[in-house]
Amino acid sequence: MGTLLSLGYYAATLAFLGGILSRFLILWKAYRSMGPVMTSRPKMTPAAFIKAAGDMVFLGRLLKVHDVLWAGEWIFHWSLVLVVLRHLRYFFNPVPGWIAFIQPAGIIAGCVLPLALIYILTVKLVIEKGYAPSYNFFLLALILLTGGTGLLLRTAFRTDITQVKIFVLGILSFRPEAAPGGLLFIVHYMLVLLLVLYLPSHIFTAPFVMLDAREREEELKRLIHEE
Repeated sequence: MGTLLSLGYYAATLAFLGGILSRFLILWKAYRSMGPVMTSRPKMTPAAFIKAAGDMVFLGRLLKVHDVLWAGEWIFHWSLVLVVLRHLRYFFNPVPGWIAFIQPAGIIAGCVLPLALIYILTVKLVIEKGYAPSYNFFLLALILLTGGTGLLLRTAFRTDITQVKIFVLGILSFRPEAAPGGLLFIVHYMLVLLLVLYLPSHIFTAPFVMLDAREREEELKRLIHEE
């Protein structure tokens, strides 16, 4: 089983890198085909770029249009970041000091993450009456299942952390080790791999959409000012 799970990790990693590369090539081709148009448009100012970065970090644009959803989304995104960073302890031996330092915050984030997702799903289903792409609901449900199984592994069905680390380090060194015991760990692990397959589109889409929206907003302001 350890070998099969290791092969699954390698396949998911290759698919992830392939997804990143394919989307980069698509964006590059689009940029090349729009070359004359792009060069004729005014360049984004440093201030506008900083605002766009703020949109990505603080979800400022979402706050303006949907403050109820913003609270859940902001908590969810930062909880997810802390949970991912906390899991880096399995990939290092010895564990760097900064990863050890954020472990308490990561534990709290792991408990908050499912609650934030339930809040987001409730808002989308009740307030927005389900008006959202089915892809979003699938991704939210996938993350909720991943976070929920991870929380169960930490509380009700505790897994041998040492064995998990040996298993992960075995994958990284291309020397597969036995998988930690328990069906729940295997389910959690497979959910993580499935989530990895969906990440490239989200990683690329969200920042570029925010940058483009901010650039269009700055263009509109310049046009109004010129008139």
